[in-house]
Amino acid sequence: MANKWEYYVSTVIADENDRVKTAEKLEAMMKKQGVAGWELVNVVPFGSNSLYAIYKRPLD
Repeated sequence: MANKWEYYVSTVIADENDRVKTAEKLEAMMKKQGVAGWELVNVVPFGSNSLYAIYKRPLD
């Protein structure tokens, strides 16, 4: 039987001069939006200063 997943996509405004700050923003956003228990699948650049963060968790 194939696993089924629930996905969540969020946008993060990136600081192109400071990757550490961008990573901290991503972590803070995960906690604030209640996705801390989700698995981060991918971070996709969008435009010059934005990222799409894609999360998943199994449907049970």
